[in-house]
Amino acid sequence: MRFSERLLAALLSLPGGLLFASHAQADFTLVDNFEAYVAGCPIHGQGDWHAERTGDPVSAGVTVDPLNPTNRVMNIGDGGFVGGRLGHRETINTDSALKITQGTTATLFFRLAWNTSEVDLSVGMTDVNNPINDAIFNSFTQFESQLQLAFSPGFDKLAARDGGSFDTLTTAVSPLEWYNVWMVIDNAADTTQMFLQGGAFAAPTLLDAGGQTSFAFRNGVAGNDLVTFFIATGRNTDNLPPNPTENIGPVYFDDLYIDTTGVNLANPVPEPGSIVLGLLGACTLAITAFRCRRLRQ
Repeated sequence: MRFSERLLAALLSLPGGLLFASHAQADFTLVDNFEAYVAGCPIHGQGDWHAERTGDPVSAGVTVDPLNPTNRVMNIGDGGFVGGRLGHRETINTDSALKITQGTTATLFFRLAWNTSEVDLSVGMTDVNNPINDAIFNSFTQFESQLQLAFSPGFDKLAARDGGSFDTLTTAVSPLEWYNVWMVIDNAADTTQMFLQGGAFAAPTLLDAGGQTSFAFRNGVAGNDLVTFFIATGRNTDNLPPNPTENIGPVYFDDLYIDTTGVNLANPVPEPGSIVLGLLGACTLAITAFRCRRLRQ
């Protein structure tokens, strides 16, 4: 076997198909990981992020990851700063280029965690450039592709918007766990598939609702580009005990990426150790093959 063939064999032998995974990771474009922002301050005005809400100042802010003190994340709920508190509707969106062109498929990746059992929050894409809230501050109607976290005591499921209603996804989730989320958004068929990794799920797992795995855009079929990623929070409409601030969160959000070339279930933020070990393994195998070749000459 020639040296070039040995080198190719060495690269192809990387654990877990690292060579191919790295190529897929490279197809993702980082939108934001919040590392450059000031912790303890509102997200509004940092980078391309905008936040608005009824009543009090916005609750979304930048804070230290509660599960990794070296990481910064967006905190939606208590915001990680004095005065930040959820309980009224709020909209958070970014101006960064996230366009999913009509007729194409793209993959949106992000990470989510929360440390409460009471949350009312949705994430996804809209065809509205700047999702402005209506008279009753209800930006939910502007979603097309929409994943909902609406938890209450004893209820631990995500939900996908499917046209005019929500479908409860059968996969149970838990607080104090980071989950990787892939939203595969088909802007030709106007549908979304959701994949989840984390907790009990070691690999990306296709989520379903009674066997259904594709979910229609909230506002039906239309020939529009999807142009804005945004987050919308709910509110406790009666504001009465026992849960007067039931939507307080917090919910932690991090590592927003997009691949506009199609379906991509690679993790764009892999463990650094796995990359180092894989590259060291490839180099060792390649050097060994080269030395063997020199000895035979």
